Amino acid sequence: MNLFYNFILIPWLCALFTATTAAPLGSLISWRRLVYFGEALAHASLLGIALSLRFAWPLYLGIWLVTLVLVILLYLIKQRSKADPNNILGSLAHLMLALGLIAIARMENIRTDLIGYLFGDILATTQSDLLVIVLVSAVTLVLIHRLWQPLILQTLDADIAKTENGNARKHDLLFLLVIGMFAGIMVQFLGMMLVMAFLILPVQTANPLARTPEQCVLLACLFSALGTTLGVWSAYRWNLPVSPAIVAFLGAGYLSIYPAKFLFQRRKRL
Repeated sequence: MNLFYNFILIPWLCALFTATTAAPLGSLISWRRLVYFGEALAHASLLGIALSLRFAWPLYLGIWLVTLVLVILLYLIKQRSKADPNNILGSLAHLMLALGLIAIARMENIRTDLIGYLFGDILATTQSDLLVIVLVSAVTLVLIHRLWQPLILQTLDADIAKTENGNARKHDLLFLLVIGMFAGIMVQFLGMMLVMAFLILPVQTANPLARTPEQCVLLACLFSALGTTLGVWSAYRWNLPVSPAIVAFLGAGYLSIYPAKFLFQRRKRL
């Protein structure tokens, strides 16, 4: 019973809460053309981890600080440039990755497991980790609920949003900070790869099937929960690494949705 509780139920719940919270967040990221924000956050997290190791900080503190710098840089460059946000994020991502690798290379007396930080160790999550994840998920969902309508309006027409809402820039900055907070905390529990997969893959799977933003979020939550459950089950059944197994099922759902939709539409026409 303890084995089931500690190595199956707790990791599954940690991943499930993170995945379902990432659905509305990832939807807004996708619609606002910030898909590369996940990659930039992952690379920035590496630099944050290096700073935490160097100065003996808690892991989340270094990640938060670097994520905050990334968010501020993105916000300032977006306000002063008409460049595509993904071009900005791509440039910042490579810069953060280079700085992170340089910082780690300079710490010869500190041994680090970069693979562990990339893939995480979801089986090492505890009941206290689950409580933190539930709390962060609740705060994230409350903030996204309050920002939902203004951000949807900005996505549809930025000019109208600025005219009707004088706080458009404030909402934009707050949204970036919410992403940074969510990813910065969850990465230390689940790893960069799994958190970024939760933010991107379920939404991309749901987009072709949804007719409204709310419908897209609900479908993304469903795909997230299904991929998480199947991934944890297959890892237990066939002794697979948990995080890659979850990402594999999420990716399989994304790759299968387009041919499935094409076949359904073709059969409907016939």
